[in-house]
Amino acid sequence: MGVVLRLAPISDDPFHPDECLYASWAQAIATGNDPWLSEVSIDKPPVYPYLLAAWGWGVGFGPTALRLLGVVASLLGMLAFQRVVKQLWGGCPVAAGLALLALSPVTVALDATALTDPPAVALGLTALLAAVGGQGATAGVLLGLSAATKPQLMAYLPLVGAALWWRRPDRRSLVRAAVGLIAVGLVIAGWQAARGTQLDFVTAAWRNYGTRPGSAAWM
Repeated sequence: MGVVLRLAPISDDPFHPDECLYASWAQAIATGNDPWLSEVSIDKPPVYPYLLAAWGWGVGFGPTALRLLGVVASLLGMLAFQRVVKQLWGGCPVAAGLALLALSPVTVALDATALTDPPAVALGLTALLAAVGGQGATAGVLLGLSAATKPQLMAYLPLVGAALWWRRPDRRSLVRAAVGLIAVGLVIAGWQAARGTQLDFVTAAWRNYGTRPGSAAWM
């Protein structure tokens, strides 16, 4: 039912302006015209444009084709959520949680888009799943990729840390998670350095969003 609800409106509307922007970045990468996005002022972390470019290269760059990435990501997120809840609490909570997630109007509306939310949330949930399984380094890398898709997903950090501590109450798993998170940060820093003198995305985001009243939810 969750997948059906997300597929139903996928071709109803033209691209949102943000979807158009992300699609233009993805096309510049996929065609090789601007593989480092050095010719544009990018105010988002880089994971999503490259993910969207890879998806578009294989599936297509039309609105429906690119929005399918969101549907697939949401399905993977629901599967990760199901496994997390099952390991922690068992059968009945799984059914209740999946129903809430699959039928949530907000997630249904956002998942049928080419916006950053579906893959970012899916990566955050898979990071939580890895943490519940005691895989500290994997959890850290996935959490880093999630935040490098949409920075608000760093809100999962306390959940990932608590899950790792619950699974293995020692510092080693937390250290591994921190190393994984830092490794992703270093890759993002390397990407920014490769762009040369282009304005970094954090400064661009702050200029575009951070100085506006009521703009705390930037990016």
